[in-house]
Amino acid sequence: MSRLESFVPMKRKRNRKRRDTTASPPAPPVEPLTLVSAVYDGDVELVLTLTFSRAIDVDAIDGAAIIVNDPGAMLDRLIGTGGATLEGPATVRIGLVTQSVPPVPGPVTLTAGADNGIVAVDGGAWAGVTAVVLPFG
Repeated sequence: MSRLESFVPMKRKRNRKRRDTTASPPAPPVEPLTLVSAVYDGDVELVLTLTFSRAIDVDAIDGAAIIVNDPGAMLDRLIGTGGATLEGPATVRIGLVTQSVPPVPGPVTLTAGADNGIVAVDGGAWAGVTAVVLPFG
């Protein structure tokens, strides 16, 4: 009688890549861009000066989304389509143009939609404001 030897074949070894344990942590979330001050000059020029918490980019600004309601001496509603100029890294001066819409009674206010186009240089867009009494900050 022949004796059969039994054997179990070894599982095939696979070369596994080691995981990189030095992977960089995820980037911290971008802080929202915050309005620090807003000043409206309706006496000499029709301008609005906005200052933010950090450096901004206004290349894509949409002045139609920025509205100043001046029911006082101007008796107008103004929009920011008169051009925008950076006065400093975090400050923009916006020219205002009279809009053919009567103002809402009350104090002088600023409303800016989220689609205003003002963004932080390091990321993050300004969410805008609603009926902020001017001057602010």
